[in-house]
Amino acid sequence: MGYLAALPELGFAFGTIACGFLGDYLICKGLAGSRSRAWFGGLGLTFCAVGLFLTATASQKWTTLLGLTLALMSLGFSITSAWTSCTDIAGKFSATVSGWMNFWGNIVGGAAPIITAWIATRYGWQAAIFTTASTGLLGAVCWIFVKPHKPLQYRSLAERPNVSRP
Repeated sequence: MGYLAALPELGFAFGTIACGFLGDYLICKGLAGSRSRAWFGGLGLTFCAVGLFLTATASQKWTTLLGLTLALMSLGFSITSAWTSCTDIAGKFSATVSGWMNFWGNIVGGAAPIITAWIATRYGWQAAIFTTASTGLLGAVCWIFVKPHKPLQYRSLAERPNVSRP
């Protein structure tokens, strides 16, 4: 495999950059950029799951490589959409929303190797990859409910009921 093993990571880099350029292009053409982010996020996770399913069922090295490359390239679309949606949704509080997204991503990211190893040990690597792909499909469904074009509404501390004030 040699140098070809770098293709999935190059696919991720390409997907990330392509999503940025495509999003900018659509905004210039008049499409609401924040709405397209939800589409890119959902489709990115869907195609990531398809790539993982291809990987899990692959019988040859090249099909494994193709599946992993598709999965990571598509994940680049979803990652770009997630970070830009934080800015769209939160406005001047985008650092807080980004921090929370990153916090929960790290919690799940820390648990994922443990859960994946348990599944792989008990049921095999194919089951572990299928499980990962299934969580990608669940994430794609969750993007239906993300509305980056609708900013969060904030109320001042004085307007909030039952909040102690210093």
